[in-house]
Amino acid sequence: MGSINSITGDIVVHLNDGRFFNSEATIRFIKDIIEENKNKKIALFWDNASIHKSSKTKAFLINHNIKSILNVPYKPDYNAIENFWAEAKKEFRK
Repeated sequence: MGSINSITGDIVVHLNDGRFFNSEATIRFIKDIIEENKNKKIALFWDNASIHKSSKTKAFLINHNIKSILNVPYKPDYNAIENFWAEAKKEFRK
């Protein structure tokens, strides 16, 4: 998973030790974002993956007063991190 700070443009990649991402991994990712942005308002803009919409993830977001904004389905070009992943894949495949 990755995040882009919309103010600074900083990109942070969150690895999951080679495991699949699930709700628990997503919550660990969000905890990292909270830690990196103490005392700041956080809004997450992400795709419609089931892990982003799970009841565990939603409850965590509500409990931490984090705004969740889901992208329009099938429109990855609206999500800035997708551009980063596309470039990273190109570099990786070289």
